[in-house]
Amino acid sequence: MMDKGKTEERNKFEKLSNKDLWKIFFRSYWIRTVNCPDRMQSLGLTCSITPIVEKYYDTKEERAEILTRYLDEYFLTNPIMAEWITGIVASIEEKIAETKDMSRDAVSAVKTALMGPLAAIGDGLYNGTLRPVVAGVACALALDGNVFAPLLFLIIMASVNIFIRWTGIFWGYKRGASFFTYLQESGTLTKLIDAANLVAFMVVGAFSATNVTVKLGLQWTTEGTESVTTLQSVLDGIAPMCLPLMFTLFTWWLIEKKHIKPLTLIISYLIVGIALSYLGILV
Repeated sequence: MMDKGKTEERNKFEKLSNKDLWKIFFRSYWIRTVNCPDRMQSLGLTCSITPIVEKYYDTKEERAEILTRYLDEYFLTNPIMAEWITGIVASIEEKIAETKDMSRDAVSAVKTALMGPLAAIGDGLYNGTLRPVVAGVACALALDGNVFAPLLFLIIMASVNIFIRWTGIFWGYKRGASFFTYLQESGTLTKLIDAANLVAFMVVGAFSATNVTVKLGLQWTTEGTESVTTLQSVLDGIAPMCLPLMFTLFTWWLIEKKHIKPLTLIISYLIVGIALSYLGILV
C-alpha cells in the first residue's frame, strides 16, 4: 500500500523528465540487438519503455500486465527510426497514466501505423542512400592512401545514427503522432521516400562506373601493320564503362532474382576472376 506522501505526489502527476527520456534513449539501443522469431523487436521495445512503467505504476501486477502486452505484440521497423515510435509511445503512456481513462489500444494503433513508413524512411535514406554515399567517399579516400578514411565513415554514420535516435525520443515525445500523420496525409512522406530511392539509384550507378573494373585482355594485330588493337578499346569507343555497368546489373539480378547470397558471389567472382586472368581473357 502506498503511503500518504507518495499518493499526494502521484496526484500532482509528474511528467517525464529529461532524465527519464535519456533512460529511454539508452535502452532503445536494445531494439537493434534483441530479436525473437515471432515478435521480432518487441523485447527491445519493452526494454525501452520500462522506465515509463516503473515511474507511473507501483505494483508488480500493473507493471507485469503492461509489459506483457508490449512483449506479446509484434513490432518490426528500421531499428534507428524505431526511436520515433518509442518517443511517441512515451507521450501516449504519459497521457494514459495521467488521465486514467485513455485506452492503451492507442499505443498498438500508433505502432501498427508507423512501423511500415518509418522502415521505408530508414531503409531508403539511411541504409540505401547515406551509407553507400559515405562508404563510397571513404573508399575513394582510402584508395588514395588516406588513413583517416575509415574513421571518417565511422564518425559520419555514428553521428547521424545518434542524431536520428535523439530526435526520435525527444521530438517524438514532444510532438506525438500528429507529426507523422501530417506527413502521410500531405503526401510528403511518399515524396521523401521516392526521392531517397532515386538518389540511392544514382549513387549506385555512379559507383558502378568509378569503383567496378572489368578489363578484357583479348587483343589482335592488324594485318600488314604492327598496331595492336584490344577488344577493350573497341568497346570503350562504342560505349565507355559498359562492362562495369553490365557486370553490376548482372550481380543485382543474381542477388535480387536468383536470391544468391553476396558471400557466395564474392567467392565465385574471386575464383572465376583468377581463372580468366590466367587464361588472358581478363587483365
